[in-house]
Amino acid sequence: MSRNLSKRSLEVPFTGVRRMIKYERNPFEYLDCIARSDRDLDVQGYSVRLSAFIANVCLAILMTWSHEDVEGSVYVIFMQVYTIFVATFISLARRRLSVADAHFCLTLTISPLAIYFAYSTARWFLNKRSNLYLRLGGTSHKLIATLTCAMVLQWFILPFIIYDAPDYVFEGQRCSVQTLQQFVIYRTFKMIQWVDLSLFLFPLFPFFYIVYTIRHVFDIAREHKRHQKKVRPWRFFRFVQVPWRFVRSWTLSNWIVVTYSHQWLRFLLVFIAYLTWAGGVGVWIPNMPKYWNDILQVLHEDSGGWPAYKADAKWDSLGYGQILATTVALKPLYEVCKLTIKRRHDLWHAVAHFPCSIWNGVVFLVTGHRNAWKNILREKEEREGHPLPCRLSSSA
Repeated sequence: MSRNLSKRSLEVPFTGVRRMIKYERNPFEYLDCIARSDRDLDVQGYSVRLSAFIANVCLAILMTWSHEDVEGSVYVIFMQVYTIFVATFISLARRRLSVADAHFCLTLTISPLAIYFAYSTARWFLNKRSNLYLRLGGTSHKLIATLTCAMVLQWFILPFIIYDAPDYVFEGQRCSVQTLQQFVIYRTFKMIQWVDLSLFLFPLFPFFYIVYTIRHVFDIAREHKRHQKKVRPWRFFRFVQVPWRFVRSWTLSNWIVVTYSHQWLRFLLVFIAYLTWAGGVGVWIPNMPKYWNDILQVLHEDSGGWPAYKADAKWDSLGYGQILATTVALKPLYEVCKLTIKRRHDLWHAVAHFPCSIWNGVVFLVTGHRNAWKNILREKEEREGHPLPCRLSSSA
């Protein structure tokens, strides 16, 4: 009897099982549905996307190079994120949000700075040193941690709503994932869109990181040995502790020696992260409906084609809402300009010594001389009167 199951018999009430069984569906169906979905100018307009990106970058600059309290900048990021979340859920409750707009709202909240908040909060919960929480006021630690945990929770809740929502949620549209293959194809397409700008930079970081690791292998070994001296042995199950502590200590020592000696690698990593997020937000796409219409033309080129893009009369890139959205970035830009003027001497000093630091890095790679890690240890010893940097190992 089980061999004679008809196609109708697969329509079981278990929705998830039925969708995973029905592999005869078009694997590009979900991507096609997202491409057809409506896009609100107030949500995905170019000024909205660009101003949100610029504001996030400026706040990251202020948090990194400003010596003042960073609490205000952190709350500005949370205000931006939670405003998007509240507006998204209210629009969902009123059935005034399309599936494409919901995807974009989720992408807009997962910025590199928000991910850094999540990472710092995880270290704070584990009682590890975190530069973010060290620079925050002592009374705001619990509040910042609570807001961060709620933000991360929304990153998991919203995708469940987006990928498997009933008909009545997104303005009568149904773009729920029917098969695993559709999900994989859509996520692959989005990943390509995310890394479109930063793909050529991805190999640079691991390449230089490995090269510097080889050159600093003896420095890493000494730092690793210092870390091992601080380990308290377990009374029981020491055979489990030894390999775990060895791998953890070596990885941490490797990261500290390489990134502290060659800080431009950190800048490269952050630059790649923001370029990747810019690709996901679509900063390089002035007209989002036209972009997705071109995707539809590619998807339907074997089935009669898709009509050419016709500009919607309501889609005005310089409309009232778009001009109003640009004001979001004015305050962060003004603060960055003030910081640039205030620290102009430090900025000039960094620019003037940049060619020299690049040359020292080249000399170190070729000959092994001009080791920046030795200078760091020497400065730490002079400042603290200790032969090794005690707090350097736990910073992040």
